[in-house]
Amino acid sequence: MQNVRIEHVSEAWWKEACKKVKNSIVFVDNSTAECIHWNGGLSRLLDAGAKNVKEFSTFESGQSGDMKAVFMLSSALRGTVQDTLQLIIQASSFQYVSVITSAHTHVHGYARFGGREVDEPQMMQALEQDILTWMGNMNYTVEVLYFPLVMVPHSEGLFLMPSFSDIYPLLDTDVSKIAKSQQALSKGERIKLVENLGRIRDANHKTHSSWAIAIEVIATAKHVFLARDAYEKLYTESDVSVVVGGPMSVLSSEARYRKTANNKISLVIVDRTLDLIQPSSQAGDTHMQRILSLLPRLPGHTIDSAVNMRPLCDVHPSCEWTLLPGSLSHMSCDKRALKVLSALTNSSKKEALALLNSYIVEAANRKNPDERKIDEDSAVSYKTILDTIKQFGTDQEAFLDNAALLQQGETNIDGKLYLPLSVLHCLIEIISLGMLMSLGFASDTNFTLGIISLLDHRHNKGLVIE
Repeated sequence: MQNVRIEHVSEAWWKEACKKVKNSIVFVDNSTAECIHWNGGLSRLLDAGAKNVKEFSTFESGQSGDMKAVFMLSSALRGTVQDTLQLIIQASSFQYVSVITSAHTHVHGYARFGGREVDEPQMMQALEQDILTWMGNMNYTVEVLYFPLVMVPHSEGLFLMPSFSDIYPLLDTDVSKIAKSQQALSKGERIKLVENLGRIRDANHKTHSSWAIAIEVIATAKHVFLARDAYEKLYTESDVSVVVGGPMSVLSSEARYRKTANNKISLVIVDRTLDLIQPSSQAGDTHMQRILSLLPRLPGHTIDSAVNMRPLCDVHPSCEWTLLPGSLSHMSCDKRALKVLSALTNSSKKEALALLNSYIVEAANRKNPDERKIDEDSAVSYKTILDTIKQFGTDQEAFLDNAALLQQGETNIDGKLYLPLSVLHCLIEIISLGMLMSLGFASDTNFTLGIISLLDHRHNKGLVIE
């Protein structure tokens, strides 16, 4: 498995998950839905035999004839997630339930027992018994499976985990909360409380509310590395990264693991509070950065943009969102779209648009072999890409064959991406002021005045609050 890629690992887990959905009603939470969006889309579940796919919500349930259900969840079965699962099951007539969770058993143990040592197999059996109780018959069938369905193979050499997009390292304001948690767990014993983030590594890791998430990242990462037949050499930077990296380092030191792995991976863990490059580089070093900064997000998603497909359809100009929006996702099925996405992420705007244009022109020439060929070497501009894309509006078969590519094309000709430089500089200045203020090098007055000015003149600059 020396040359196995991350996308192959993700694909292998999704294949295993899809084996469970035949003749089932599938309930999917938001994070898992975003992941499957990039790993074959909704049609993947339907092609695997799913009867229906529903949102994991208390407003949903199975119908009287639905005997089998599969729940694809990104977090531990505790709190609101467990309550929602219970309500759906009790409102249905399922006789066979499979729960596929992206949370490792360690995470379930922490969530249910607050970090106390537990017998994990026994804990999962108890969870299965709870589900059988909700189903109303202890002779029915329940299985709880751990599949790390958290990876998005975004582009070549890059994968993302949208389930963890809201993770943020501990700040100075969290120190007092950690100290209180230490006191609560000390059971009256005298211990040295954490006084600052520099001492966070000396505290018991179970006092950190973020530890459950950290261990989830660890467990997921370990599965990725094991699947790639590799062990990692770990590097950490800053205080909280050490908290996450320490246990991973212990896991990586297993003798058997190191002896059997054929590859080495360097893993660098960095606190997001040290990331000064991202907030100071909003000028658009890559075209993907500009797309994600200026275009609206696809509803419910964190790493995809909504694409207005109206120019390809016969709808009234006032009905901008009559149709479902398109997206940037290649859904792992169009290699051309994957290459374009990689170029948008890793190459210059000129190179990315040239590649996109060449693929669209090639598809247009193949669609109309008897008509005059479009010159693939002609100058690339907003208008030339738009004119080529419009040729697919009247040919449904050609549109479906090139749907991923055309959606990427529509994204790149969106007028919002071509704001005047003065407007972009204004946005960059506000972001830079916010960064300097957070570091203590700028007053909050200047930052607030800048925001107010931007809001007052947003109509003149072609900006919207969203």
